[in-house]
Amino acid sequence: MKKHIPQLPEIKELLKRLGGPLAIGRRLGISHGAVCQWQKVPVEHVPALVEFSLERGEHVLPSEIRPDVRWSVLCEPRYTPHLVPAGGDNFSDD
Repeated sequence: MKKHIPQLPEIKELLKRLGGPLAIGRRLGISHGAVCQWQKVPVEHVPALVEFSLERGEHVLPSEIRPDVRWSVLCEPRYTPHLVPAGGDNFSDD
């Protein structure tokens, strides 16, 4: 039998802001029981939860969901060269 591990208050508040475990589970295609077992939100679910928060009129940042992840690294061109057009950016007017 699995031992019940209580959720941290921060996780409980986050889940509440996003409509609760049932709504989150439905959105992610997982059981609400799985959501209730989270001690940390799995990183692979963060983008969907951010999008879900926007749809609900909340704006939950990735850093609020997983403050232990360096989200800014994902935006740095050296880590995402495939997102930078060849020859640099296309933002100049010359």
